[in-house]
Amino acid sequence: MAITIPVTTVKNLYNLTEMAVLTDTSGTDYTAKIDAADDRSFFLVDNTGGSAEVTVSMEHGDYSGGADVTVGSVAEGKIALLYVDSAFCKTAEGHALKLSPANVGTKLSAIQFLPVVNH
Repeated sequence: MAITIPVTTVKNLYNLTEMAVLTDTSGTDYTAKIDAADDRSFFLVDNTGGSAEVTVSMEHGDYSGGADVTVGSVAEGKIALLYVDSAFCKTAEGHALKLSPANVGTKLSAIQFLPVVNH
């Protein structure tokens, strides 16, 4: 079963939004319930405290054909931002992300930008 990544929702311009972070990355399969930000969502892969490089893959969704896609690696000590195409990676459980290897200290966040209000 996939581990759930907490989702941070950004709703307004010019406001600080505290990010929710998953620190227990002892598994390889993750999901995030990004529900209202079609094509305005991202994963943050924070490997600054990691003990090894991690490879990041997206699992193809229930609504699209194809195979899983390895999108790249995040070196030990680095942070990467992954733009999410909701049509490709949305599954019944949420947007699907895979890390390999597991349990190296990587932190994960999911961010969705709703149509913002400037006030």
